[in-house]
Amino acid sequence: MKQETFWKIKVAIAFLILLSMCFLIENISSSCVSSAKSKMSDRKFTEKNESIKNFDVNEDEIFALVNDERRKNKLGALAFDNQLSEIARNYSRQMAEENFFDHFDPNGVDVVVRAKRANLRHWSKIGENLFSVENLEDFDAFAVKNWMESPTHRQNILDMDFNTAGIGIFESNSGEIFITQVFIKR
Repeated sequence: MKQETFWKIKVAIAFLILLSMCFLIENISSSCVSSAKSKMSDRKFTEKNESIKNFDVNEDEIFALVNDERRKNKLGALAFDNQLSEIARNYSRQMAEENFFDHFDPNGVDVVVRAKRANLRHWSKIGENLFSVENLEDFDAFAVKNWMESPTHRQNILDMDFNTAGIGIFESNSGEIFITQVFIKR
């Protein structure tokens, strides 16, 4: 047997052993290899967008500040909703990635359509506040202060019909922070 053929057989056997070990260790079938690739891809994405992780705290803080404004005005606190936050976060991401800032995306889609596409159920009224800022590390209170100084944004925050909300934040590659808050009446 030629040395080259022998070497190819050894490599093939080593590969089969590796796949078998992967199967045994992970207790899954062939998805182990794709799972490893996916995990590496997720790690690269997370490393590239490390600041995304930190926005959970900012989202919570903005939500709390909005509820503080409602309490000051003798209104009930908004309930937090994960699905609304996901809708908001996705829209903030879209604005950041497509470089626009508007309640309508470049295709004319608004918050009503986005909510329907996300299969949001059991709501009768919807509203949205947007905010964008650059070069400001502590933007939570600044965003809420500016919303409260804007008649239309203030109206959403203090609307007695709204009882549920979610917030989503995303940062563009250039460092601009996009904040979306979606309100609904359930």
